[in-house]
Amino acid sequence: MGQNLFHKTQYPLLASFDIARYICIKPNNSQTPVSTSIRRIFNFVNQKLMQNIGIQLFSLPFLLDQDFRAGIELLSRLGYKELEFYGPYAFSDPTAISNWNAVTPSLGFSGSGFFGHSTQEVKSILDEYGMSAPATHVDLATLQNRMGELGEAADKIGFQYAGIAMIPEYLRQNLDGYKRMAQTFNEIGLEAKKNGLKFSYHNHGYGLQEVDGIIPLNLLLILIR
Repeated sequence: MGQNLFHKTQYPLLASFDIARYICIKPNNSQTPVSTSIRRIFNFVNQKLMQNIGIQLFSLPFLLDQDFRAGIELLSRLGYKELEFYGPYAFSDPTAISNWNAVTPSLGFSGSGFFGHSTQEVKSILDEYGMSAPATHVDLATLQNRMGELGEAADKIGFQYAGIAMIPEYLRQNLDGYKRMAQTFNEIGLEAKKNGLKFSYHNHGYGLQEVDGIIPLNLLLILIR
């Protein structure tokens, strides 16, 4: 049996494993013992930057739709500390709410935003389970037309980042569309800053596919200030 490198109080799951059970491949000519390499890896994992693990709430909408508090409790017990909410919210642009209501029958769930709870209730639940919500995904129309209301919710919940989940397809048909979108993002960013928020964009694969020899995401990065 090999030496157990993982102290039971530091790595309770790994402590039950023996180092001999690991198959490790060292780089050619490496003089670092395998055991030392593994120790360094898990020391890194144990650093503070790994303490606050987050999750997008859109990953488990059915559970939250049925019982929001129970869902948050489960995530807390699993070790999650930070959450990213998703809209629409009660204060969202009417167009966003209408579009959401049109697609929810096919999704099989309808919950979003604060899942029928007030901001005070949500904050109380998060505090109860030692969780925070530094970010949320918000639709384009709400970012353009309801930033003030979003800022008020952010003050109560603790949002720091308001991100758009994607660029609507009809607004990215060509490079000119991406250029206009960059200008829109700049305008949204300024309004977000005025309301104590940072604006973010969740990129997807479409932004990495060349359009007329140019990668759209690169174009956005150049034009966004």
